[in-house]
Amino acid sequence: MKSNSRKLKMAANSLSLIPALVAATLIATPDTAHAVGATLNSGNERINFSGKLRMLSQRMAAAGCNLSAGINPEKNGKILTNAKVEFGKILGGLEKGNGDLKIDGAEANTEILTSIGTVRETFAPIDQAVVSLTKDPGSVTSIELINRENMALLGAAKSLVTSIVSVYSAKADDDAGLGKTINVAGRQRMLTQKMSKEACQIWSGGSAETVDALRTTMQLFEGSLIDLRDGKNGMVRPPNREIADGLADITNRWDALKPSLEKAVAGAILSKADRAALTEDLNTTLREMNKVVGLYVVAKKSSGNVDDIGATERVNFSGKLRMLSQRVAAAACNYSAGIDADNSLKILVGAQSEFQKITRGLEFGDADLRMKGEEKRRKTLKALNDINEEWSGMSLAIDNLVQGIDVDTNLAYISTHNMQLLARAKHLVSELSGQYSDPTAMLQADAMLVDVSGRQRMLTQKMSKESCQVWNGDAESAKSLAGTMQMFEVSLMALRNGMDAAGIKAAPTDDIMYGLDDIIGDWEKLKPVLEQATSNVSVDDQVREEVFANLNTMLKEMNAVVGLYTIYGKTGL
Repeated sequence: MKSNSRKLKMAANSLSLIPALVAATLIATPDTAHAVGATLNSGNERINFSGKLRMLSQRMAAAGCNLSAGINPEKNGKILTNAKVEFGKILGGLEKGNGDLKIDGAEANTEILTSIGTVRETFAPIDQAVVSLTKDPGSVTSIELINRENMALLGAAKSLVTSIVSVYSAKADDDAGLGKTINVAGRQRMLTQKMSKEACQIWSGGSAETVDALRTTMQLFEGSLIDLRDGKNGMVRPPNREIADGLADITNRWDALKPSLEKAVAGAILSKADRAALTEDLNTTLREMNKVVGLYVVAKKSSGNVDDIGATERVNFSGKLRMLSQRVAAAACNYSAGIDADNSLKILVGAQSEFQKITRGLEFGDADLRMKGEEKRRKTLKALNDINEEWSGMSLAIDNLVQGIDVDTNLAYISTHNMQLLARAKHLVSELSGQYSDPTAMLQADAMLVDVSGRQRMLTQKMSKESCQVWNGDAESAKSLAGTMQMFEVSLMALRNGMDAAGIKAAPTDDIMYGLDDIIGDWEKLKPVLEQATSNVSVDDQVREEVFANLNTMLKEMNAVVGLYTIYGKTGL
């Protein structure tokens, strides 16, 4: 009964959290709105989204084939519908403009408009077949039409890309090599879905031509991945570590899923469960590849800016200090309680080191963090001095705790001072946001998404700290934990489904939606255990270790979503 009462109270109080959801958001004034749209309309968005139509032509075919074959029908039915809707949205945006896609203004070029018309005409029968197939997955006529016409749609989409690139590349491509690299990286997205489609068609009785097609698609995907990773055959080398790491992760994922595709080429039959797993692996590879494309586009927008002092990095890393203030407290509490002691110690020392590196970089610059030059603004330096003063005592307490010196006193210091450190971090974020945020780089609504999602990272660690404190005997922390849980859940659902009253729109891309869905699933499993802490119900050490580990996992997942929001805010991808 108590648990249900708390749930009802959380639901009833959701509206009271709206001011807190928007309190720290960066503001873009109405006067900058036109400048924002004009700046973002550099041609990159039209090139990138026309390229995405190639992928969607194959995604519809892959999802349709798997739906028809009874492979994870519920999920493939949703993918099929979403791909159809997204295809139409992009096509309309390319013709008439679309703010959500960062495409400002209607297309005027006759050649491009003709290509758009051809794509629309080719898409029309597939559009209708998709509707029919989602209503009746057993419709042979519908799947046969999709199988027969999807390559024509791919061909029309390719022609549209060529037309758009020919018109906009001169305006968009200050670095032609990077523009070509983005195009190849974008094609990789399509190839993941083409492989998914072709494997499904083979297992559904496809011809020898389909086997040859899959073999060719695999070779093209693998060869292009190597070229992107190593900077070969006209590709630029990965321009930053995020892209290099992303391509490395995709390479590892490819090595793991490739044997299943080779079985399709060899004529081996996979079970429905294995086919579903392969489809999911290729969909995950698509999402990872889409993130890499977004990172390339962000890098391209920043290329050639010789005056770049790392403004975005300064804002983003200052925001990370909020999370670290709670991460050190959570790790210290769990370490002192002997909860996953080795890992707790590693996290504590790592968070301490990262906090210090970020604050030094914000003040003096740091090439590794892509922050150039020393800070000069007096108000920002005052905020940095304030946080450094608060941090000095915290860092000393961490050192003493790790060395076993007066453990109780130093743990108490960390426990009582971490919220003051969080307050100083919030103030620093406010100063740096006002100083460095570029209103022409990100719309107000998108900045809000980045800020609210970024705060979720901190809340995972605040819950970790507060639950640990409760289970260490601090009954007063139960009330704080209940409030933190409420804030986390309301914010999470607002990000996923939108909250008009707070000006928060629903997950704007499939990648963000799937990422939030994963976090929601993890949260629903973890929440009942945390509710025991809000009622001061004790649990054993194994459960405490699981809570600590799960909240750290959610931090990583939330951090990935923040990255996706940042990319979306700058590129619409």
